This record gives sequence, structure tokens and C-alpha cells, in this order.
Amino acid sequence: MDNQNQNLYQYPQQPDGQQAPPIPPQSPQYAPQPFVEQPASALQTQNYLAPQQAAQEPKRRPPIVLIAIISTALLAALAIGSYVMIANRKTIQKVAPSTTKEAVTTPLTAGMTIEYARGYFSGTGSATTSLTTPVTTKDHNYLTIIADPQQVAKTSLAGTLPFKDATAALVALRKALGDQRYSETVITDGTSGTNFLADYNRSDVTCQIYAEKPQDGTAAQYLEVKCLDQKQYEVLAETQETFYKAYSAASASSASSVFIGAPVITPSATAGYQLAEQKTATASTHHVVTAGPTIKLYAAADNVWHYFTDSSSVLACTTYYKKPATTAAYVNTPCLNDKNQTVKVILKKS
Repeated sequence: MDNQNQNLYQYPQQPDGQQAPPIPPQSPQYAPQPFVEQPASALQTQNYLAPQQAAQEPKRRPPIVLIAIISTALLAALAIGSYVMIANRKTIQKVAPSTTKEAVTTPLTAGMTIEYARGYFSGTGSATTSLTTPVTTKDHNYLTIIADPQQVAKTSLAGTLPFKDATAALVALRKALGDQRYSETVITDGTSGTNFLADYNRSDVTCQIYAEKPQDGTAAQYLEVKCLDQKQYEVLAETQETFYKAYSAASASSASSVFIGAPVITPSATAGYQLAEQKTATASTHHVVTAGPTIKLYAAADNVWHYFTDSSSVLACTTYYKKPATTAAYVNTPCLNDKNQTVKVILKKS
């Protein structure tokens, strides 16, 4: 090989005829080989690396095999992680108790509800009437209504407001009770000449919102919100129970029977006897009632109450004289004699 060809392998050419520093010696395996002319047939079959060079090449694992191994390992790790997560989630689901919205809600009282409502309604007065809502009580086969307005004297808000303010206050009050998880039942919506009336129920408190809607749409409106605790209904229902039993034993009363307020008990003109009157109604739905009769009962010295009648009219005197007990209990009660004259029940001489 001439000197010109040797320089091509040892010294790369530089501009201006300068030469670069010598290239460090290379291993014989990868050292450039001198060019030797060979026949064309030999060039077609010669490899770029000699057979012995190929044999000396370090064996490398094909990249596709490495990728497959790494992918398999990752999939296995993900599968194990998913299994652990699913197992843990199933365990949590098994031990987690099932709850309702009511169960996780903080218990309320009528007083707490009204205090919260003060932030939405500026009324400073108290409601003049009690709730008209019939309420179911534990272990009683009738509905109970608390009629005494004194029961809501401290658990109600009322006031007369300008039309614009009253409308906004009504919307705000409905939202306030909704915030406290009350279930709303609108009885009359305040349109078409009606007043607004709605019941709000929870297991521990019952409330009612009432708004008067004057014919003049711009006139001031009266608005009130009132609440009672469930335990107040339970106490009253216990008092009513004795009279319900006496009434139901002698009449076709049913679970739709409603007892309104506490019975009014007065002494009889005959010593040892008592008289009682109990207002009733019938529930057409759980929120709407139809007024019923005021039932009359009596009790002798044994304090066992007996149903007498549900008529509010003046009865024939003969009605009282059918039994000695009713005659004695209702002495001095007005009645009609056989001439249709109003007289009083008297004790007949034996």
C-alpha cells in the first residue's frame, strides 16, 4: 500500500494541509484493514466482519426479549396490587354499617329549629295557634294533634311584613327547614286566593309554616313558623289513650281517627262522677283532616271512662234515663222532654 492510502487510516485530513494528532491504537479486532483488491466474485460473498470476528462479538439479549420480560413483571405487579385493593375494599364494604340520611343527622329539638330560623325571618312574635298537623305516636292506633297555642309560645316566630319582605321571608324559611332535613308537604300553595300552609316532618320534630295571602297583592302579610317536639305528642297521646279506648269500644273508629288536644274534664253535679269531652277528626291523608264530633264520656267513682255520645245537639231526656249511671252523671244537663221543651236531667226517685 502506498503512503497516501496509509495516511487515510492514520491521520484524518485537516484544513490547510494540517494533520490531526494520531488516533490512539485500536485493537486488532477492530483495526482498519488495508485495502486489497479481490476478484468480483469474492467481494459478493465476503462479510464485513470475518467469521472469527463474529464469533468474538459479545452475545447480547435481543431488545424484544428484555421488553417482554419487563412487561410481564409490570403486569404481575399490577395484578397483585389490584387484588390487594379489591380485597381491602370488599373488607371495608362488609364492615361498614348501612345508614340513612336521618341516621347521620344531628338530633334536633323544636327550640333548636326556631333558633336557626331566626337567621332567615325577623318576626318577633309568637304564633297564635298551634300546629294542625296530625302526628303518629308510638303504640297508638290514632293520630294526635296538639291544639294548645301555649305549647308553641317559645317554639314559634310570627310577624306581619311588607309584601316584598314577606315573600322573601317565606322562601328563606322553607330553605331553612330544608337545610335541617325536614320533609316538606305543601297543603295549600298560596295561589288562587288561598293561604300558604305546609307541614315539615322529621322523626324528632314537626313544624308548620303558615302565611296569609291578602287579596291585595301589595298588602302586608302575616307569616309564622311553629314547631313541636315528638315527645310532646307522645305525652298527649298517653293522656288521650284512655278516651280512645272507651270511644273505639263503642264506635266504628279506625286508624284514621284523630284526637285533637287534651280532653276537657269537668266534675258532674253528682258527687263521685266526672264528665269529659274530646275533640276528634278523621284523616283523609296523613296531613289533611276533616273535623269530627266532640265525643262525650263519663266516669263514676271507679274512674273507668265510658263513651256516651258524639252529638252536640240537645238530646231527648229519655236518652239520659236509659241507665242509672248516665242519669247520675248528667244531672242538670239540658234535655228535651216529651213536649219538646227544654228541661234538665234530674235524678228520679226510686
